[in-house]
Amino acid sequence: ERKRLERAQKKEAAEARDPDEMLEAMSHALHYDFREHVVEIQEDWSGDGSGLAGMQWLGGLSLARFFDDRDRFPAGHFKDKRVLEVGAGCGLTGILLAHLGARVTITDLDVTKAEPNVEANLAPGVVRERVELTALDWKNPLAAGIVGTFDMIVAGECCYFVDCIEPLFRTMWLLSTSDTVIFLWGIVSSAALEEFNRIVNDYFVVERVSTDEQGASSGGNIEQAVTELSAGHEEAPASPPPLEASIGGVMSNDDPSTRGKHG
Repeated sequence: ERKRLERAQKKEAAEARDPDEMLEAMSHALHYDFREHVVEIQEDWSGDGSGLAGMQWLGGLSLARFFDDRDRFPAGHFKDKRVLEVGAGCGLTGILLAHLGARVTITDLDVTKAEPNVEANLAPGVVRERVELTALDWKNPLAAGIVGTFDMIVAGECCYFVDCIEPLFRTMWLLSTSDTVIFLWGIVSSAALEEFNRIVNDYFVVERVSTDEQGASSGGNIEQAVTELSAGHEEAPASPPPLEASIGGVMSNDDPSTRGKHG
C-alpha cells in the first residue's frame, strides 16, 4: 500500500508540473515472457475509470505464472475450457489463458483498462475470438447478462475490503456449478482474511495450493513473480506474500442457505 501511495503522489506531482508529464506518470508498460508467449501490459491510471483496474497487481501475474506451469497443467489442458476472470484489471491472466486455448470472459467493474491490452496482445482471428470483455458489478452480477456455465473462475487479489468478500463469493457462486474450479490468489488485508475465513466454507470447498511448488517448469514461483512485478514498476522487490495469500483452488458449493457441499 505504501508503494501504491508513492506512485499516486508521483502522479499528483507530475500533474502539477506538466500535463504531458502527468500522462506519462499515469501509464506504464510492462513486458512478461511466458513459456511460449509474450504479453505486453499497458497500465493506465487516466480517465474516469478505476485506478485499481488500471494497475497490474501481483495476483494476476502470479496466477498467469501458475497456469503457465507445464508440470501442473500439461500442454492442451486449457483448450476450449470456459473461463471467467473476475476483477481482471489489466487483463493479464485472461490474455495468457486465451493463448493457452481457453475461452475467456474477462470482467471487472471497469473493463476499459483491459480492452487495449486484449487488442494489443491477441491478434484478430481465432485467439481474439476466444475472449469477451464484460463489465461486472459484484453487487448486481445478474445485470451483466453473463450466461452459461464455466469450467474455471480465476480471481487475483480481489479480496481487499471486508465489504467486498461476500459480494465476490455470491457472484462466483451464481456463475458457477458444483463442477467449476475457482483459482483465487491474494487476500490483501488481515481484516479481509478474517472475513474470508468466516464465510468461505458456506459457499465453497477449499483446497490450499502450496506456492512452494508453483512454476517448476516455467520458472514462475511466487518470489520470482514478486521480484518481476516490482522490477516492472521500477520499485524495490517486496517480500513474498504470506501463506494466507497463496493460490487456493475452490470447488463451487450449492446454495449455502439450502444445500450441502460438493467437492
